[in-house]
Amino acid sequence: MRGNLSTSDVTLRRSAKRVLLPLKDRVARYGATAVVRGRHGLHSLSPSASARNRTTAALRKAKLEEPLRRCRVALTYGKPRRVPVNSLLMGGENAVPGARYAEMTNDPLRTSRPFCEGPHVALLRDFGSTPPKQIPDEVLLDSAYGRNAQRCLAATGNYFDADDPSDIPRLVRRVLQSDGAVPSYARVERPISASSEALPVLVRRVVSSDLYQVVDGNHRLARAVWCGDTDVEVRVHRRKTRTAAQERLRDMTWLRGSSELYQPVPLPELADWPLVRRCENRFQMMTQFLGDDTSLTYLDMASFFGWFVARMRERGHPAFGVELDPLAVEFGNLVYSIPGDAVAV
Repeated sequence: MRGNLSTSDVTLRRSAKRVLLPLKDRVARYGATAVVRGRHGLHSLSPSASARNRTTAALRKAKLEEPLRRCRVALTYGKPRRVPVNSLLMGGENAVPGARYAEMTNDPLRTSRPFCEGPHVALLRDFGSTPPKQIPDEVLLDSAYGRNAQRCLAATGNYFDADDPSDIPRLVRRVLQSDGAVPSYARVERPISASSEALPVLVRRVVSSDLYQVVDGNHRLARAVWCGDTDVEVRVHRRKTRTAAQERLRDMTWLRGSSELYQPVPLPELADWPLVRRCENRFQMMTQFLGDDTSLTYLDMASFFGWFVARMRERGHPAFGVELDPLAVEFGNLVYSIPGDAVAV
């Protein structure tokens, strides 16, 4: 029937649809789009890392750096406690909060990754028993730690005292040397922006979960994991924090800031969030109805994150979705690895 409509009729229908769309939904959609654009703008922002390092160098020279850090820790963090290493998630770098750093580096799932699977532990696992001078520069740059350092340098202007990618291999060797990976090497001077070994490891509790986000002490924690420790001593910030994924969920139209999920999301900090829809049961009924036939195309209207689209694609169907909230589409593409053109907004 649509093929018989004139161009003016189609235009009139589209205009009527825009007018009849509820005002609150239109406002929510435009607001969500603005959040997406604003988040993308964060990628070009950078804190003044060079100014912060100059201040740190001056305080260290005056022997005030460590006392001031101890005072800050005493005021904002609780007493020491031991926590399991598998309860720790990755945080930010260069004193940038985790969620903000994840958006700056265009890696929204960074703060959802277990610390044990991060680049700091990988460095010691890969090279902890190798003399640093025997490792080629290109190998260090291409390692998980080297790539992490390059992302930090691009986002904030430096990684410790390295301000150029060519200087990263020197820094990595110094990290290996100072971590005692090679006992015959002498200890080296602590780089600017690196916290003292005498200070505690700092973390923040992640809201609505039993997990913690690392704030400071990445290399000390990595050494503990590499040595086989199952728990570590930390000090926990008095205020909780959110991961980048939780921040994105809070911005979504349909959730309206609530800590609940409409579709399953395989992220550790969301494990305790209630699932308000029985997606697995629905998917099981759908697959029972379809049997072994995977030739049919699947279209999910109001697909939200796109969980059903992803599951149908795994089953072998050409699967697509349509969703009002662009934040939900972007989030689903991340967590389910859905192609960018599979769900339309």
